[in-house]
Amino acid sequence: MPLTPQYEWAQTATHVSLTVPLKGASRKDVDFYVADAVLKINFKPYVLLLDVVAPIEPTSAVVKILDGVIHMTVAKSTPEMWKELVFVGSKADILARRKASMDRKTEMEQQLAEKRKDAKYATEKKTLRDQMALEEHERQRLDDLKADEKQREESAMYRTFQELKTPSAPKRTIAKPPMEPILEASTDGTFDITNNNDDIEWSDTESETDVAPMTAPSLPMDDDAINNNNVHEDEDDETDVVYIPAPRETLQSKISFTPRVFPTPSRESTAADEEDWLVKNRKHLKSHKGLHANCAQDISETDPVWLKAKADDFYHHRDFQSARNAYAEALAVDATLTACLSNRAACHLHLGAYQLCADDCSAALAQLPDNGATSSDPCGTHRLKVRVLVRRGTAYAQLGYYSQAKADYGVALSMHPENEALQIDFARISRLDECYKVKQRGDMAFTAQDLASARDLYTAALVIDPTFVACLSNRAACHLALLDAASCVLDCTSALALLQQVVTPDVRGSPIALSAIPPPGSIKRREWVLKTLVRRGTAHAALQAYDKAEADFADALALDAGNEKLQKDLARVRALADASME
Repeated sequence: MPLTPQYEWAQTATHVSLTVPLKGASRKDVDFYVADAVLKINFKPYVLLLDVVAPIEPTSAVVKILDGVIHMTVAKSTPEMWKELVFVGSKADILARRKASMDRKTEMEQQLAEKRKDAKYATEKKTLRDQMALEEHERQRLDDLKADEKQREESAMYRTFQELKTPSAPKRTIAKPPMEPILEASTDGTFDITNNNDDIEWSDTESETDVAPMTAPSLPMDDDAINNNNVHEDEDDETDVVYIPAPRETLQSKISFTPRVFPTPSRESTAADEEDWLVKNRKHLKSHKGLHANCAQDISETDPVWLKAKADDFYHHRDFQSARNAYAEALAVDATLTACLSNRAACHLHLGAYQLCADDCSAALAQLPDNGATSSDPCGTHRLKVRVLVRRGTAYAQLGYYSQAKADYGVALSMHPENEALQIDFARISRLDECYKVKQRGDMAFTAQDLASARDLYTAALVIDPTFVACLSNRAACHLALLDAASCVLDCTSALALLQQVVTPDVRGSPIALSAIPPPGSIKRREWVLKTLVRRGTAHAALQAYDKAEADFADALALDAGNEKLQKDLARVRALADASME
């Protein structure tokens, strides 16, 4: 039974203060609960539960632990001086007032949780949009730089081609007149001139070897000869060089359209809705055949090695959710990366997704060779297979499949027999497997209504492993059915003490312990606590300890507020308590 610690209180017009000595208890074991009409401080074996006389502000509570003393300060809802701290009234009024205050506290926490959830979603959405905008801006900047560089190089190349293709201006040449035939003298000493140029005569005194024959200056020329000479001179002057331009160059422009997920044309009116849909379904877009076919992607979207390195960084910083997503992206690009499967299984293990962890480990083992080593990297593959087997064995142990867990740890230990940690874990799982088999026999006896045999089998299982919570809870049920309420209370109290333990990291730094206790925060652990509280409350009621029974049923109802059966049981226990007081 919890004890009530000593405390002192003080007040001002706006605040009330409490001072509670810890009496050697660790500050890590202290639990606080503040509602608008209830103050609760819990540290074993003490519980301080105060129903304050006037409303307070739960969100304004400030707690400090200095020199082994708890200092709590809470603001009053209405500034006034209180005559006393604790509300005075009948037990029924106090319990009703306390329940209403706790209900308001639960409702307020649910509202705050919804607000935090909405704020987290809005923040993630804004972060994603900002990241997408930043990546698009960077991609556009790189595309612009590439386009400018390409334009400069093309312009320089075209100028060079133009200079090579443009010929220099040809020299103007004048056609030479045909060579005149050599005139020979006839027998009578005369020359036969057969051409039409009557205006030119050759001197008979010049030698035939002279370079430039002289014209006769004194001979007259007729009008036809003059006209013919003028015509030839005009034709030479009017001759122009005609330049023919080179053929025009041809270019081929390739046009590509931006791929879209949606079959409809892009519209500004639907852009926001489409973006919201893409944010929600982003993980399914990797399989879209036309979306990423021709578009330029960042290295973070295409390189599985880069994605794995990024995931490793997240894992080393214990951001297991981000690491799991990055490993999934790498596996979407290349599904044969065994290391990514193994590391994603480790992320699942830390996040409590034990079945997903076992599935990834099975897929990784299917890709590893049966001999456990390869010629290229025998040691690396050997160690990887051992890690995968240990992770799958741990996942099976958390799921309650102790035989499969024992088999995986046995194979891992045979591959690495000198590992002391594996030896300890294998021995622990062997005890759990043996205890679980005895428990199954006890369950069969309980189903057959052989309560005494079931109780003895559960006791034998607890001898093997005293921390097997399911055996404690089931043995308590046997005690209750056999009308041994006191033993039922003891077993339920021991089971609740085990369920309230905080898992501490082992020597290897892993927070995952090999035990029969469900993980903290899991639905299974919550259900076990609820069931054990109900059994202990029933046993207290059988022992006519109605105050303790009422407390157990109230705690159980706080875990499952909508349970009508628990509400009826609590009302029945309160009625019995009131009847006993009369």
